[in-house]
Amino acid sequence: MLDPLWKTADVSVDYEPESDRARLKIRMKARKRVYAFLADRLRIPQDDCHTGMFDIEQCRAAWRALRGITYREIRAWARQHESATS
Repeated sequence: MLDPLWKTADVSVDYEPESDRARLKIRMKARKRVYAFLADRLRIPQDDCHTGMFDIEQCRAAWRALRGITYREIRAWARQHESATS
């Protein structure tokens, strides 16, 4: 559920990457945003937000938190969150 969100960020929003390097940069920023969003939704520290560290209940909570969410929504959340902390 997580990977498709960030791995398709460069085509799911109004980005127009001019190179593979730009595409990779967008995806890496998107990955950070997706994990930050999930950590916020799960109310856990970002450093603890990795599915490889989750037990089954945390996996279920993550699934519920991301069900129906698009990268466009995560990007909007991130922009709002980033401006609030600046």
